[in-house]
Amino acid sequence: MTGIGVLTDDCFGVEPFWQRLIDPGMRPTHRQLRGFEPRDHLDRRLRRHTDTFAQIGAVAAQLARDDAGLVESDPDRTGVIMGTGNGSGASLIREYAHYHDEGPSAVDPLLGVMTMTNATASVIALQQGARGVTHAISSGCASGTHAVGEAVRLVQHGFCDVVYAGGAEAFYPGGGQSEYSKAILASLENLRVTTTDELARPFDVDRKGFIAADGAACLLLESEAHARARGAHIYAELVGYGNTNDAWDLVKAEPNGAGIRRCMELALDDAGLKPDHVGFVNTHGTGTVPNDVAEAEAIATLLGSRRPAVNSIKGRVGHSGPAAGAVEIASVVLAVDRKLIPHTAGLEHLDPALDIDAVIGRPRPWVPAPSMALSLGLGGHNGCVIVAPV
Repeated sequence: MTGIGVLTDDCFGVEPFWQRLIDPGMRPTHRQLRGFEPRDHLDRRLRRHTDTFAQIGAVAAQLARDDAGLVESDPDRTGVIMGTGNGSGASLIREYAHYHDEGPSAVDPLLGVMTMTNATASVIALQQGARGVTHAISSGCASGTHAVGEAVRLVQHGFCDVVYAGGAEAFYPGGGQSEYSKAILASLENLRVTTTDELARPFDVDRKGFIAADGAACLLLESEAHARARGAHIYAELVGYGNTNDAWDLVKAEPNGAGIRRCMELALDDAGLKPDHVGFVNTHGTGTVPNDVAEAEAIATLLGSRRPAVNSIKGRVGHSGPAAGAVEIASVVLAVDRKLIPHTAGLEHLDPALDIDAVIGRPRPWVPAPSMALSLGLGGHNGCVIVAPV
């Protein structure tokens, strides 16, 4: 891992993002990105052909490249894998309204281009000149984690020297003022997974759900040989990846955490590690009761003898859906690189039913060890990436 690009709230780039994670006094996250102007990053034609989720993903990729100091790479050995959800649901709703009210001629001819799930990956490939393996992954809120995991395999198996990987989501396109984006948010409210409180409270006894938030993260992965040949700063290594499905329910995680545990075991096997090697777990940690119970059960069952530090960053940056896993992997990489684990914002009173060593109140200094980033997605998807110090 040599480059990190993150957009969340008003944080554009590594340092603002890190400060938001570790400052105990930082105010709660805003739901939409603030200060993002597409015209500052994209030419007029590309703006016209893209929706917000693809635009912020493209900016995250450029931030990652700048952070890595990457001047050039072989285009044919440079890939892009980005996680996404439904493309742009708000644009689909808007254009259907145009069709219903005004007829077929009122529908934007670029609707298919703007809403295609591969839009973020395609825009990044266009801007970065990447002609290698390029595609989108859509596996609910595990999409970003799966994208990074699959990118690791591309590098490990020699298909690419460089891969841009991550996820992007915009719940509030255009600042969230349109009725079309509000319809998407209403569905989450009706599913009873979001909170109207100012702050989400993962693992807290009074937790009520998550706050949907715009966000994007792109991570620049390189083979070790490629990174060292150009003298790049290496944040950490990505050494293991697991991907499973509960095959139990389309909405809720399996209560005993069995599918999550199998995912963690696969990642450990891939990395050649044992459970007692794990020193830190960044959870999906949505602050919904079923999710938190399932994750805590999986962690306690598999890693309980080690009792690794556990956190969630959703109380600080919100839940960016399919982008969340990539945002959270970035936080784990920084925790390893900077020897400091961000605390779980919003967590004041740990639910006594959860047997985890949660990082509460303020960041925790530590000696970096192999660390897990977990993600869960609607549809029963689970993802786990293991990050190790260099």
